[in-house]
Amino acid sequence: MVRRQVTFMDVVSAMWILCIFALMSTNICEAIKGAKAGKHGLREHHIHEHHHNHDDHHCYTAEEGVPSTMINRFAGRKMNWNNHITVKLVSNIENGEGRDGGKRRRKREQGQGCPINEFAANRDDIKDRSISPWEYRIDTDETRYPQKLAFAHCLCKGCIHTHGTRVSENHSLVSVPVEQTMLVLRRKTCAHDKSKYAFEVDYINVPVACTCAKPRY
Repeated sequence: MVRRQVTFMDVVSAMWILCIFALMSTNICEAIKGAKAGKHGLREHHIHEHHHNHDDHHCYTAEEGVPSTMINRFAGRKMNWNNHITVKLVSNIENGEGRDGGKRRRKREQGQGCPINEFAANRDDIKDRSISPWEYRIDTDETRYPQKLAFAHCLCKGCIHTHGTRVSENHSLVSVPVEQTMLVLRRKTCAHDKSKYAFEVDYINVPVACTCAKPRY
């Protein structure tokens, strides 16, 4: 049997055949990916359009408020805003406005500044014992549900410093709010009926406390 000697042209031909197969495989893969992407895009467009139309049909008057079905739809059946600390504190603040706590708050708002004279380590509430004391004030937003939330407000620019019986404000440090992300519903005007409202999910940062920190500069 006579063996045929492999020539340079044979090698070149084999390489060309391999390149052609590689290009064909690449084109087939790209075509499959394109088809899948097209189906996925159509599906996403259909879902988005379905939700958009679905939202437009759930419009409510101002008197209806926020139905429980809407809350369950966006936040889940286990969600209860009344158990959230920033909501529960609102009634406490409103009920205490006529007491001494309300008087102290009004005095501070008039420019008394950091309450170093009221600072006492043996007070029960941590917001009063903190070296970055704070108080809660009601933030009201009629386009938001819940409309009223208790926001922490830092009472000192610096931090309280104690040395024996002396109490002063240390301005080499700063009091900064500690924020927590909270899910709320945001009211928007319905597209097909300007007298009614729909709701969408929004996330806001709620100041819940204050802490002492080094300044950034």
